[in-house]
Amino acid sequence: MSEDLKSANSAKTGLIFKSAREELGLSITEVSNKHMINIKYLRGIESGSYSNFPSEGFARAYFRKYSNILNIQPEFPSIYIIKNRKDEIIKKSFKSINNSFVKILIGLVGLLSIVLIIFIIRLSLAVNKDIELPVSNLTVSQENTNYPKDQTNNSFEQTNTQSLVDIPSIIPSEIETKFTIPELTAPTKEPAINVISNNNNEINNDLLLYFNNECWIEIQVNGNIVESELYLNGDSLSLSLPKPFSIKVGNVYAVKGTYQGLDIDFITGADRLNVNTVSYSND
Repeated sequence: MSEDLKSANSAKTGLIFKSAREELGLSITEVSNKHMINIKYLRGIESGSYSNFPSEGFARAYFRKYSNILNIQPEFPSIYIIKNRKDEIIKKSFKSINNSFVKILIGLVGLLSIVLIIFIIRLSLAVNKDIELPVSNLTVSQENTNYPKDQTNNSFEQTNTQSLVDIPSIIPSEIETKFTIPELTAPTKEPAINVISNNNNEINNDLLLYFNNECWIEIQVNGNIVESELYLNGDSLSLSLPKPFSIKVGNVYAVKGTYQGLDIDFITGADRLNVNTVSYSND
């Protein structure tokens, strides 16, 4: 890690380790060779600088192991600051809003919105004004007013009688209704037995790890640590993990494993401290 993870508290804790080791008459090289621990990690703990550790979980694992070797129980120093991602996003958003250019842009958008609303309102009023129902001018002709009352009634009755005679009679029984109803066929569905049998071929998400030496493992699923432990020779780990997830290994030469029945390559891409991270995505 590039940042300097050291504080007065971590330096004070490191002196506790150094004093305990010297009281046992051990050199830091002897502890490294005897317990198969990278000497850089031991020096980092004693100096209070945790910059060489790839993660907090890795540092805590070797901190606990070195404490057990020296038979001491110091408290892990609080040097890892967990940033609140939500507050950071809010601060960045607030900072961008305060930018003068953004303010001008927001003002122009607001002005354009007001103009558009006024235009729509005026357009709707103009359309409503143009739509008027026509009123028919009903005029009574002079000729109609001069007809006698009896003559008008007789003419009306004669017209109605003639109209009724002219209308052809329709007998419902004589109307042939020929309608063809198409046959409706229900869509065919795959039998339930076949669906069940197709789902039986599920993907095996088993993760199997075997250790032949001291090795630190950290497994993360969706950003959450589900496993962080230091394993020894002869240990094994079996988990069922759906994708996506990642495995960070502290000693790539001390572990072998498979996922979904396929071998995992921990060595390719490892750094100078033999630390590597293998990630599995949904792709």
